[in-house]
Amino acid sequence: MEKGCELEVMITGINHQGKGIARIDNKVIFVSNTLIGEVVNICITKVNKKFLEAEVINYISKCDDRVTPECPYYSDCGGCDIMHMSYKCQHNFKVNKVKEIINKFVKEDIIINDIVYGSQFNYRNKTTFHVKEKIGFYKEKTYELISIDSCLISSNEINNILGILSNMDLSNIRSIVIRSSYDNGNIMIILDIMDNIDENMFINKLKNIVNSLYIK
Repeated sequence: MEKGCELEVMITGINHQGKGIARIDNKVIFVSNTLIGEVVNICITKVNKKFLEAEVINYISKCDDRVTPECPYYSDCGGCDIMHMSYKCQHNFKVNKVKEIINKFVKEDIIINDIVYGSQFNYRNKTTFHVKEKIGFYKEKTYELISIDSCLISSNEINNILGILSNMDLSNIRSIVIRSSYDNGNIMIILDIMDNIDENMFINKLKNIVNSLYIK
């Protein structure tokens, strides 16, 4: 099997990263943006001794659990993996993932309580953004920056800060971590810098919004 080879496969499983699993000639193929039961034409993008990776050329048949991601950056951004699943499918995927991990290390039968449904969006209270002149996320398995205006799964507080940072000079900054507290509403920002920055600019811009600012 060579890189660039095109095949038709059926997805029979999902790995822990949310990639579809197919098999051909006793070789495992991981295919992004696919669901169990889907039949797809794929192109091999990576050849490893133990597995292959591929991307979808087109869908021959789609699963009923497939949805159109609401995030406009989903097809490019490497921040999310399972937004093409329905919310119920995402829920089941996470439950099964927890069970598989625990059963791998615990040999006796255990009972795992079901995950409690919460908000589908704006639930994440810690987000790491990368910076290359602009701010955003890396495209999957690359250092190509995808500039974003907001992150659908990050909290509203984080997105508000993101909007402010997007209009600031981010020179000499490698990455920015923003954390918002569910308990008291406090916001912390960590700037990972490559060289000297204008610290006073960040303090003046964020002092009325952010509770703590760390520079490392």
